[in-house]
Amino acid sequence: FADWREAVELGPRWKDVLDRYKVAQVLLRPDRALVSALREQGWRVVTEDALAVLLERPR
Repeated sequence: FADWREAVELGPRWKDVLDRYKVAQVLLRPDRALVSALREQGWRVVTEDALAVLLERPR
């Protein structure tokens, strides 16, 4: 749970957490700060609506 929180709340190691677990996709509420951060990092929006955003890591 601590790693999940670190990533979702943009803790200092959030990128390391995603890399360590080899996260390829994330599904989050659109208001999460991680959504904006991942978009800035080049993650692709697979689909989104008012409730959720599915992002995919760039290849």
